[in-house]
Amino acid sequence: MWIGADGTASLTPPVLSGVVIAGVSTGTYWLFVAAAGLAAVYVGVVFVLDHRRMAEWEREWASVEPGWRRQTL
Repeated sequence: MWIGADGTASLTPPVLSGVVIAGVSTGTYWLFVAAAGLAAVYVGVVFVLDHRRMAEWEREWASVEPGWRRQTL
């Protein structure tokens, strides 16, 4: 006995092509979700690291720039 798409009992098995299409589309969907999740994590990590690096650069420049500026002007 099989269960149909509407949830009722059915004596015939589902069509193979429908099962294959459902499996492939489900796999493709989860592959896309996983790739989007990894891309979001990557962008977040890059943003945090770039923000830290730029903040450090600003701190270093704030300490070096006044002396450097007096020498060049």
